[in-house]
Amino acid sequence: MAFHYDPTTWGTIGQWAAAAGTTLVFLTTLYVIRRDAKVRRRSQSRKVVYYETESKREQDQIEGNHRYWYNATVKNLSDEPIYDIRLIIVSKEGRRRLIDGLSSAELLLPEESFSFRSGRPFAFRFVDAFFRDNSGFYWRRRIDGKLEEHGRLSRWVYKHQHLSTPRNLLRWLRTNRQNRRIRKERRQRPRAKGEA
Repeated sequence: MAFHYDPTTWGTIGQWAAAAGTTLVFLTTLYVIRRDAKVRRRSQSRKVVYYETESKREQDQIEGNHRYWYNATVKNLSDEPIYDIRLIIVSKEGRRRLIDGLSSAELLLPEESFSFRSGRPFAFRFVDAFFRDNSGFYWRRRIDGKLEEHGRLSRWVYKHQHLSTPRNLLRWLRTNRQNRRIRKERRQRPRAKGEA
């Protein structure tokens, strides 16, 4: 059985080429729009730097072999403020899970910096800087310079960082459960005549 090609039914090769070209142009435009949106979204966060420096201790501050202070510094080099800056200790293995908060600042204006000082070398190898840009996006800057945007789950963990230990999380879940039970009992309780 032979296939019979009929241009009135299937169209001409030129029509097929035009349709393929239009689809390709549409997909390319979509890619460029997404790429530009990503660049615009990262434009402020790229200008927030996080680094470690060392400075000599004063003579009266020297303890044993520890002759230097080690500072983790977040500096805002953008033209807009950043908010909710936190230095958080992360796990050494795998996906750098959040372990505990180290220090925080509410606001950094342009050209301002925020530092945390430690007496131990390599103290900040597993400390990441978290912040919120002026557009409301949450970011994570690692000490090696890598920049990551936070998704919705990561933002919840970031805001509720105090729940990172199992004991605190269980306490929070228990309190939530008790509060739900109390609200349910109040709704089911018959109201007295004078009660609002």
